[in-house]
Amino acid sequence: MCWGCGGRLSEEENYEEAFNKALTMSDVGVVTWLIQQVDPSKVFSCSPPKLSQALLLSLSQQLGCDLESDTQVRGFSLDTT
Repeated sequence: MCWGCGGRLSEEENYEEAFNKALTMSDVGVVTWLIQQVDPSKVFSCSPPKLSQALLLSLSQQLGCDLESDTQVRGFSLDTT
């Protein structure tokens, strides 16, 4: 898996590319891992947010596919959007 790539991109604050790569892997575990690596205030506190509306929609759709696991991470990410 390319978890290191997403981590590197998130460290560089290239959040759009990092989340795009994670979403294209179609693996909720990768997306959840990336969310845990990112400080939500850095992504959502600026106006406009550092993630596009299309990416936020894709992110919420993929996180919503299995709401029974990692509920704390998923709820936190959805609360900040």
